Amino acid sequence: MTTIKMPTHADLLARINTIFLVRNAEGFGTQAQLIDVYEGIAMNARYVSYSMQLALPLGVNLPQADARRDN
Repeated sequence: MTTIKMPTHADLLARINTIFLVRNAEGFGTQAQLIDVYEGIAMNARYVSYSMQLALPLGVNLPQADARRDN
């Protein structure tokens, strides 16, 4: 199983306007610009909640997912 280090809300806030390479499980990738990060309400003290807004190239649509892996 691959461990994914999730960035914190503060990590992402510091990277607004940065260009990232976003890839899916099949290896398809595209560039995306981080536009904004929104802090959410965590379900308890062990969790955090945030969402981020990315700008994709015109005509590119990516499905939403999360980083959990059920293996």
